Amino acid sequence: MKQPPGKISLPFRRQFRWNLTAYSLLLALIPILFVAYIVLTGEYQQTVGSVTNQLESVATLKQNQINFWLNQVNAGANRTLVNVNGPAVELTIVSNEKRETSRSILNSILRQLTRVNDLFDETFVYTLNGEVLAASNEVRVGQRVTAQPYFQASLTGDYLQSPYYELGSSALTMVATRQIIDEDGRIAAVMAVRLNLDILGQIMAERAGLGETGETYLVSSESNYLLTPSRFEEYIQTRAYHSEGIDNVLTGQNGAGTYPDYRGEPVIGVYKWIPELNAGLLAEVDEDEALASYYETARASG
Repeated sequence: MKQPPGKISLPFRRQFRWNLTAYSLLLALIPILFVAYIVLTGEYQQTVGSVTNQLESVATLKQNQINFWLNQVNAGANRTLVNVNGPAVELTIVSNEKRETSRSILNSILRQLTRVNDLFDETFVYTLNGEVLAASNEVRVGQRVTAQPYFQASLTGDYLQSPYYELGSSALTMVATRQIIDEDGRIAAVMAVRLNLDILGQIMAERAGLGETGETYLVSSESNYLLTPSRFEEYIQTRAYHSEGIDNVLTGQNGAGTYPDYRGEPVIGVYKWIPELNAGLLAEVDEDEALASYYETARASG
């Protein structure tokens, strides 16, 4: 039987030989490809592991710095109380005729103590009914703090209020309180210090060990707002942010992973829950930078 014009048919023996050669080449390539896959997978896991360990070290360092800051805050509040306790007790028992003089003296003390302590933005004293008796910022005098989240707890002992939005304010704030005790050992009033949260921002802004694209930041459980500024200027603090890392850490989890961050950029991240701040600490670096060595290996293997 004749073949159609233009169609060439190889003899069976030559077809068999060609197919055998092709199969032999394929069988030779499969182990090579498999080995390349194993090598690249191992390289990927090793790179991700190395980056994660680095971020873990950075996050642990930041956590230690936060704990040191909190210890300083507590020590500073105790030192401030020593200077405030006597004049504050006097203000609560002084006669009406001498009250304004005593208040002026205590206001002056509070201003001076706040001015020389960069841990605090403001110091004030209020009664057990929540009325502010004296303050470093005299605008506060006469205001009531009964609606503030720290008020009830401050009547039972030393207290540190995690970040919250004070009524009438658009900024997160933290308050530490100390009870003012009279000569009979009874609570006469409460002293409160509003913390300087810029210090937390400075801790998070230090980028050693984070490369070109890495950052560390704190997210408050208060509305998922950033407690410290983003290093990317277009991201304001007073809006809710979400990512796998943010959502996990704000449930109290510690962990790590690869996921799109709050900008939608793929990152490798580590996150830690900070119960004292009721906030999450995240350390992240863009995947493109973190996996640069892996990509080079993959290209060379290709």
